[in-house]
Amino acid sequence: MRPLAAPGYRSLATRAPNWLSSWWPWLLGYVFLSTLGHLVLDATYGFALYLANGGVLLAGAITLFDHSRRGFHAFLVLAALCDFVVKVYLVREPFATAGVASVTLVLQAWAGCWLIHLNAPASKLPNTLARVTGFLLYGAAIPTLLSAGLMLALFRTGLDGAPYSMDGWLFWIWWWVRRITSLVLVAPLLLLLLDRVTHKAVSDRYLDIRFLVSLILGAALSIVVFTHGTIGSGSFPAQSYLLIPVMLFMAIWLPLEKSLAVVLAVTLVAYWADSAGVPLAAGQGIGSMLTLSLFLVINAVIVWMLGALIHERQSAYQKLERQNAISRMKSQLNEFLIKEGSTQPQVFREACRILVTEGMFSRVCIDESCLDGVVSAGRQTCMYSDSEGKVREVADVSSDCFISPAVSLDAPAFFSCLDNSGKGARGDQVTHAGVFPLMKQGQAFATLSVFSADHQIFEPDLSRSIQEMIDDIGFALAMYDTQARLKQTAEVFLHSKEAIMITDRHGGIVDVNAAFTKLTGYSKDEVLGQNARVLISVKEDRAFYKDLFDMLAVKGFWSGELWKRTREGKALPFRGTVSAVFDGEGKVQHLISVMEDASEQLSYEQRIEKLANFDPLTRLPSRHYLRTQFERCVGENGTGQAWSLVFADLDGFKHVNDALGHHIGDRLLQHVAMRMQSCIRAGDLLCRFGGDEFVLLIKGDRKPVKELAARLRKKVAEPFQIESYDIQIDISLGIAVAGNDGDELDTLVQAADTAMYHAKATGGSRHCFYSPAMKEDARTRLTLRRELQIAIDQEQLFVLFQPKVDCSSGQPEVSGFEALVRWQHPEKGLISPGIFIPTAEENGQISDIDRWVMEQVLEQLGEWVQRYQDRVMPVSVNVSASLFSRAHFAETLLEMLENAAVPAHLIELEVTEHVAMAGFHRTLETMQKLKSMGVSLAIDDFGTGHSNLAYLREFPVNRLKIDIAFVKGIELDAKKQGLVQAITDMAKSLSMDVIAEGVETDAEREFLQSVGCTCYQGYLFYRPMAAADIDLLLKRDGGQAGVMHEK
Repeated sequence: MRPLAAPGYRSLATRAPNWLSSWWPWLLGYVFLSTLGHLVLDATYGFALYLANGGVLLAGAITLFDHSRRGFHAFLVLAALCDFVVKVYLVREPFATAGVASVTLVLQAWAGCWLIHLNAPASKLPNTLARVTGFLLYGAAIPTLLSAGLMLALFRTGLDGAPYSMDGWLFWIWWWVRRITSLVLVAPLLLLLLDRVTHKAVSDRYLDIRFLVSLILGAALSIVVFTHGTIGSGSFPAQSYLLIPVMLFMAIWLPLEKSLAVVLAVTLVAYWADSAGVPLAAGQGIGSMLTLSLFLVINAVIVWMLGALIHERQSAYQKLERQNAISRMKSQLNEFLIKEGSTQPQVFREACRILVTEGMFSRVCIDESCLDGVVSAGRQTCMYSDSEGKVREVADVSSDCFISPAVSLDAPAFFSCLDNSGKGARGDQVTHAGVFPLMKQGQAFATLSVFSADHQIFEPDLSRSIQEMIDDIGFALAMYDTQARLKQTAEVFLHSKEAIMITDRHGGIVDVNAAFTKLTGYSKDEVLGQNARVLISVKEDRAFYKDLFDMLAVKGFWSGELWKRTREGKALPFRGTVSAVFDGEGKVQHLISVMEDASEQLSYEQRIEKLANFDPLTRLPSRHYLRTQFERCVGENGTGQAWSLVFADLDGFKHVNDALGHHIGDRLLQHVAMRMQSCIRAGDLLCRFGGDEFVLLIKGDRKPVKELAARLRKKVAEPFQIESYDIQIDISLGIAVAGNDGDELDTLVQAADTAMYHAKATGGSRHCFYSPAMKEDARTRLTLRRELQIAIDQEQLFVLFQPKVDCSSGQPEVSGFEALVRWQHPEKGLISPGIFIPTAEENGQISDIDRWVMEQVLEQLGEWVQRYQDRVMPVSVNVSASLFSRAHFAETLLEMLENAAVPAHLIELEVTEHVAMAGFHRTLETMQKLKSMGVSLAIDDFGTGHSNLAYLREFPVNRLKIDIAFVKGIELDAKKQGLVQAITDMAKSLSMDVIAEGVETDAEREFLQSVGCTCYQGYLFYRPMAAADIDLLLKRDGGQAGVMHEK
């Protein structure tokens, strides 16, 4: 889990490794100092004065040891090699001497590092008296004694290289002093400086006035002391003891690392001044340097210890101040937390303000987004102290943010970062941060991050105190939540609309709310102390309550419905729950009853049940009720009672809806339902299945059902008078017999539905009993419907034109054409319109086909008009009820005519009697619009539908078409002859033209001509033709020549 994101901070994770975990900067520093020390070869001493490489080697080894063991070993090995090269090629020392000096120096650093790590790990930062002592013992004294002794032993084996001539002990002391001097003067100074760089401001000036004055004063005093009198002359300068009080003063006046830096500078100047003072013989230089080195080492150790003691005292005082500051912050925070009514955001803001105001922390942030990892404005509370000491709140911490390494919310985490925000810092400043988990009821829900330039704030003891203070925040917030829940529970109890009653384990009423008194009529004083039995009604018996209490004992919870007696003695239905509250021993302590008045709900359920079982429009039982009754009837089959299921569907109901509107359709359904209800017997069941579909469950097998079907068809076929409309509609019925056609309701419904569609497919207005062969017909129709849709989408349809002939002049002349749609199936070949047109009408695809045909005809007429101009003759197009009854049909057609540049008089629309008679007023309005546009109108298949001569007289129709059913074989059928004669006479009386379709023989034409019908359409004259063939007709002189032979 990540810690708080704080604005203006960036991690030092990329900076620290350059110093702490990389070996090559240490190696470069070591090589540089080693080379410099050997280059400065003093003529008086006869050897290098300033060999500080031993201290650098130990400081680097200690630093790299904890960060990278591989870097630690690489540094020591490479340092030995580099030192060996410098000694051999620069100083010209023998190989053996150089090797011994380099190896023992590296082993000295290795031993010092390991001894400190094993015995005094805290001495890696020697800033206290105990740490200084540990460092001197394990890091300096013991390793140098061992390395000097090892060198003495190796040189005594015969190696040549001891400087000048000295006995063994002097040789050992000389090397020990030289090496311990470097360790004491250089190593602790480097370690303390590294700690300062890591934890102090980058821009914090190291060379302040105090330090510069001390540095100059110490160097000057060292020059004065060691220039006027040299140790090598045989007398130790008395004035050299003046350095001791000066160095002690500096140890008190300056920080520890700066006082050690002054000591190092004084030492370097003393070496230079002593060597430049009195010329000495080569041998005398060793004694002079030993004396001076011992003096300066002792001086440095005194300054170092005194400075560490002062630093330790100051640290203890600062720690006490920090602890006091934390106590003050904790006191202020607790004083705020004990106040009631504080919200969590208020607590967060006040906590941040208190922590920043005290001055310990430069910035304090509380982050609630740490749990999901999403940094967003509004989920953090962050305050900081600006350069004037004023506490300000950061409004948005979502953009410039510091993301620390992954932090577990189980424990605090600490890290360093570089603050370049400009908020309370001068330039870039190393800032230290601690992220503390904010716990509430054992769960971390946020983090509190504090930032400070002082890294010692996050020492273990202080961190524990900070965490305790933060835990107080979490505890207070948890208490706030508990109080809020208790208050909420009390509010729910007092203001709940449900009646709440609390009883003891024996049923004694302990408490009730206002809703209880309102619903039962009992006041609170009347029922407190009473047993809950006063509410028991007579509707539940002892067994009911035994089951209730048994469930409470086992599950501790009961829910359901029961009746309770009010104060007036009225029984009311209640629904709700009863919960048991158990004590520590698992025994019931209290019972909590939460109930609501279910009277209205029961009423709703009764209404819902009625709606589920009865159709709201026709008041007939629904299919849900049908299923219930069918199961009862199946049970009676064991008694030998036969049952049949009839599936009824109105023929052309969709056209009524389209033409007259759904409100007329609904009224029609109501009237149909009443007529059907009047036809059935007692014990039969009539249900509305959906839409215009009805299902009847009839006692009996084929004979009584057949008789009922006949009665239903006859009754429904009678005209309906609905508002101002006379509507005539038919019904098709499918019948399935239980046992023969299935035993399950769904099976019988499917069988009867299949039989009903078969009745529609064979002409409609009839009934059919189900047979297995009909299932295959149903599949065929389904396949046809799917393939027809593909044909419409992929333009498998095409249009043919059949000429119409006018023989009124004695010679047959082409007077127009009828557009006929055909379907060329890619696999089945040419499919008859008698097959796919009924399917399209049944499935609602006919309007798409009609529109497509109209577009094709207008496109073709447009070409003919451009090509033949005034020789173009009208083309009639069949229009279905679903297209003709659409709103704005006339306007749409007019737009299509204008787009195709076709005159309106070249289009004739053919509609059936059914279309014309459905919705008189709307049909009349549409026809009048079309007539005003110049479009001709014809009634197709006249005589086959329900003709209404009164309506027909009002329609602006130009032509009646005698159906082929009356034309075929008319010369042999007296009834057809009489009907055709009547149609012809009626057309003349209404000033309408009449045309006979399907004329195939001369005998038929002669009779039609004898009764006054001189316009024909049929195979006797022309078959349907492609547009290219029509071009040939139009090229002739008006289509007169040879038309009798075009067959």
